[in-house]
Amino acid sequence: MDKFGLNKEDFDSYEEYRKEYLRLYNKTDKCKASKKKYEQTEEGKLAKKKYKQSDEGRLANKKYEQSKKGKLAMKKYRQSNKGKLVNRLKVAKRRASELLRTPTWSEQELIRKFYMNVPKGYHVDHIIPLQGETVSGLHVRDNLQYLTASENCSKKNKF
Repeated sequence: MDKFGLNKEDFDSYEEYRKEYLRLYNKTDKCKASKKKYEQTEEGKLAKKKYKQSDEGRLANKKYEQSKKGKLAMKKYRQSNKGKLVNRLKVAKRRASELLRTPTWSEQELIRKFYMNVPKGYHVDHIIPLQGETVSGLHVRDNLQYLTASENCSKKNKF
């Protein structure tokens, strides 16, 4: 019997025993303290960043954001001073990008009408994104299209 009261004989395989042992160990204060200490090191920060960028990390983050707990956390964050500031910075960056990408010869009235006539449930999307990774488009009428909200959100900043 180990320190958590588990017997190896009670499990069908060693892997099942080890899985349960680790589950219990991860709940201990000693384990939590060592994880916190590791996450504050440069190596821990880099590992966390790589995990977030991995497919597994993105999937875990998406599941969390879709959960009730994640939605409440995001709502609370957006209402906080830091969340409001981050949102303002994103909006300002977007507005500046749009201004920089609007040529003097563009038809401002056509663009305005295009935005005014958005069908319900649709977004205005730039076919070639204004802040693309490989290519950047212009804020002109020919570069605008209507997309459903889900299509536009899944497209993100891609061409």
